[in-house]
Amino acid sequence: MSDALSSDSRFAVFTVSELDHALSQSRRVYLSGHLATPQEVMPYVDIEPNEMGISQYDSFTCDKPHVHDVNHEFNYIAEGETHVLDIDRMEEHVLPKGSVFILQPGVPYVSKHTAGTKVVFFKAPGGNDKRVIEVTDAVRTWMETPI
Repeated sequence: MSDALSSDSRFAVFTVSELDHALSQSRRVYLSGHLATPQEVMPYVDIEPNEMGISQYDSFTCDKPHVHDVNHEFNYIAEGETHVLDIDRMEEHVLPKGSVFILQPGVPYVSKHTAGTKVVFFKAPGGNDKRVIEVTDAVRTWMETPI
């Protein structure tokens, strides 16, 4: 198991080779946060209250529909393309490389990603407040439609 870096470290560096290696082992890597289950693929800064990490999607992937009750979620599309569906409004947002999307707490959504997509995420205040939700047939059809 990888050790957490000290939260009082003045400067934490994650090189591209370290990140690439970690992402070859796991599709999601945390760089900082107070993780309930420490990750094994690389060290991270054990700090509260926020979290930061990277998700990588090697093939077309659709995440589970969910809502965050407390967290604001900030996402930067570093590679590839992500589509996000605001479930309440049935509004799709197409986000190519270089785009940013910010989600308020309480917004039910689902996202899907093209092969090769990397998303840098930041959650404030952090912690796993994700609540998976049931969806309609229309949302399931959207989820199953490749991009």
